[in-house]
Amino acid sequence: MNVKRKSMLITLILLAVGGVRAMAQDVQAAMKALDAERLAAARTMFTQLAASGSAENQFYLGYYYLRASTLDSSKREEWIGTAQAAFDKGVAADPKNVLNLVGQGGVLLAKGDLVGGKAKINQALEQTKSRDENAIWRSAEMYTLFEKGGKTDPAEAIRLIDLIGTLKRKTDRADYQIVKGDAYLIRNDGGPAVTAYEEALRLNTDNSNVAKIQTRIGRVFKRGKNYVETQKGFNNAILADSNFAPVYREYGELWLMAGSYARAAQNYKKYLEKGEGTPEDRLRYAKFAFLSRDYQSAVDQLDQVKDKLKDNDIQRMYGYSYVELNKPDLGVENLQQLLQALPDEKELPTDYGYLGRALVLTEGDSLTKIRNDSLGYFYLMKAAPLDTSNNFISYVADEKFKNKDYVGAAEAFRQSIIWKDAKFDEKPSPTDYLRLGQGYYFAYATTPKEQRDSTLLPKADSAFAKLIETAPTYVPGNLWRARTNLYMDPTGEREGASPYYLKYIEVATPDSVKYRKELIEGNKRLAFYAQLKKDNDKASGYFTRVLRLDPTDKDALDFFNPPAPPAPPAKPTTKPGAKPKPGAKPAPKKKPSA
Repeated sequence: MNVKRKSMLITLILLAVGGVRAMAQDVQAAMKALDAERLAAARTMFTQLAASGSAENQFYLGYYYLRASTLDSSKREEWIGTAQAAFDKGVAADPKNVLNLVGQGGVLLAKGDLVGGKAKINQALEQTKSRDENAIWRSAEMYTLFEKGGKTDPAEAIRLIDLIGTLKRKTDRADYQIVKGDAYLIRNDGGPAVTAYEEALRLNTDNSNVAKIQTRIGRVFKRGKNYVETQKGFNNAILADSNFAPVYREYGELWLMAGSYARAAQNYKKYLEKGEGTPEDRLRYAKFAFLSRDYQSAVDQLDQVKDKLKDNDIQRMYGYSYVELNKPDLGVENLQQLLQALPDEKELPTDYGYLGRALVLTEGDSLTKIRNDSLGYFYLMKAAPLDTSNNFISYVADEKFKNKDYVGAAEAFRQSIIWKDAKFDEKPSPTDYLRLGQGYYFAYATTPKEQRDSTLLPKADSAFAKLIETAPTYVPGNLWRARTNLYMDPTGEREGASPYYLKYIEVATPDSVKYRKELIEGNKRLAFYAQLKKDNDKASGYFTRVLRLDPTDKDALDFFNPPAPPAPPAKPTTKPGAKPKPGAKPAPKKKPSA
């Protein structure tokens, strides 16, 4: 071979090697985008690679669509079909390239056909005599991809990864251990899963997969409810690659479990910003935003997915969010449509609870308002015993109290307390007993005297007594019990309100600025009791306190400086009924004025 021909051959070899390296780099970049769930970017790269027509690149395109189908259920069937077409094209282009046979097996697994999928994958492995580690790895991976909606075989995946270790010519790759960890995770076998992932970290010398692996480690610990290690894994993932979107989704779910809804929504929002975000992801974020009370963001996300998903939760979340945004008409519209379309077993108590709230909030003429309120209360009370999370009875009580239906409010407050008492994680608060007592109190106080129900006052007194027992230092308790006893002892002879006013003054005086008006009320009432007993010294002490709080108080000033008694009427010159003396001249008559 002459020098010129040898030089040309070397050049061609270098060009070929360079092309392979470039393609490998392109595949690696596309895989990284797919792992980070930047689906649009990954799709563009894989499609460009497949344009070359090579069988291997057809596999990667089909592989992309299989993976993407697990993330977006709205396109699942379409994308499984697209994957099938790519694999079929790859087989036609090069029947000896077994990766596309593996891909065809993956399609069957995605469709739920475990037997057919295994047969196709085994055909591929037999063709290579189970010596092609790349084919074995991808086969093992196929058995772990379709945990939702398809079929998996984690035991077979583990067997195949272990098989790679027996080959004479093999490469220790982090990717193999990632698949093995995924298989153990499917089996809920956390210890071996973490071991596999940690081995993947050791083998991952170029740090390309650290975020991916650490996110998986965090996920294992989350399943095991070891939340300290969970956060450690997620934080390590973010340190490795702050743009790795899936870790923010996982973090969002973690904060949701912890009941920290604002943090959950914040992380899920980052997930959508850094990844592409499927319609399901956006619906999920809408729920997170709703729980964090960011109702407008919830509606904004729903607007983006309403035409892409068929999910009852879309209309449900619209209804709930519009109620919270004080748009009750839209809330009623969405929730009524939802309940008309749902079978009974798919209805939720909160559907009726929010519909009830929406109806109560809806404006209208007086007759419409009465009808809506009545129907709204009905739905709220229907939801209440079935919902252990939302106290819809309390909402009914508050609305009735606001509308001055004090008897109805008191009954609802009573039922609300029973509802809370039945829960192991929540008990009635001091405010619950305060509102119950106030319902009975105002039901009595606002009724004309001749129509008052005397049984209401003992009920109010009992509620305030329970309040004081539950929270002795809760300031309003003794004040309202004192006011109730004023009605029960209207003449003051028994001084029924006295002990409660005394206790109120004791607990309220440290914050006399806040409770100034009520402290004046209490001291004046105690002064009145003292005056009834003609104990002016004691009355003087109470009125002195009043003047410290309000130097212009008329009752106190009048006590210390009584106004002069009115002058007696002037005595008439003639006694009533006396006759005039004889000869006396009558008084001259006044001339009428002009």
